[in-house]
Amino acid sequence: MRQFRFVHVGVAALMGVATVSAVGLVQTAGAAGTGTASVLIPITPCRLIDTRAGGDNVGTRATPIGSGEAATFQVTGTNGNCTIPATATGIVTNATAVNPSSSSYITIYPADASPRPTASNLNFTAGAAPTPNQVTTGLSVAGAIGIYNLGGTVDIIVDIAGYYTAAASGGTGATGATGPQGPAGPRCPAEGCIEFYTAIDVTLETGAAPNLRKDCIYFPDGVDGLVFLRLPYGATITSVRVNYQDLSLGQGGGSTGYALQSVNETFSAAPVNQSAQFFTPQDGSAAITPVTLALNGGRPVQGRNTRYLLNINVSGATQRFCGAELTYTF
Repeated sequence: MRQFRFVHVGVAALMGVATVSAVGLVQTAGAAGTGTASVLIPITPCRLIDTRAGGDNVGTRATPIGSGEAATFQVTGTNGNCTIPATATGIVTNATAVNPSSSSYITIYPADASPRPTASNLNFTAGAAPTPNQVTTGLSVAGAIGIYNLGGTVDIIVDIAGYYTAAASGGTGATGATGPQGPAGPRCPAEGCIEFYTAIDVTLETGAAPNLRKDCIYFPDGVDGLVFLRLPYGATITSVRVNYQDLSLGQGGGSTGYALQSVNETFSAAPVNQSAQFFTPQDGSAAITPVTLALNGGRPVQGRNTRYLLNINVSGATQRFCGAELTYTF
């Protein structure tokens, strides 16, 4: 004879939502066997049985359950006020003991369970008020339950709030609806996205103290500066416009060189690709002058292992870096 072994996994919580939820109800050939998981199908509560006589009676029995009696009640099909499919493997109920003549207990279980379980589902005393409890049980192979009363006589009411049926392959419930699509990544118009950098964004490679003059910075002789460019992954630089100030003014020349380079993620290794470079001409003026880089080819796309920086090298202390405007696209 086949039996059901029920593993109760938060059924009270599952009943609070009108969704299909996986729970471990398995049909087995023995107490230690394995089986297929079932899922809970919540329904509008319906009354399966009420053994009280008269107008309260529901189902096939109208007399109390006697002392030591085990009564069988069919669940699947149409019984009482309920219609439960033949595929059901168990039910979630609210069971109530009414009019007990003696202190006793009720056990509700699959009708073909052998031996009958000794656990109790309802405990009550003689003459007690109606005593309810939430009871979840598997069904027999024929789709029935057994109800056992230890002593005296007692009427029993069983209302069904949901039933279990075998889960699909994998033991999971129905697939939920697809979630909302996430926001699209940044996309630039044809003219590109623009980032602005100032002298404050410069980091000196040697750790020397920078010398800021209003919106510009100059470096000690032989010291390079770096500007780490804040570009998202997938960006490709299309133009770089650098502002500089030449203070040579007849002091023997002097020049400022710049290079746009990509480096690894930590910025600790040598540059792996020189993306663009340019050279500032002597203009003989102390005015801040914009210069647009002539970009070389072969620039990699910014990503996890490749990032861009602006490398500023000054051959003499007569030039100042005064910021940059950078355009990029995807």
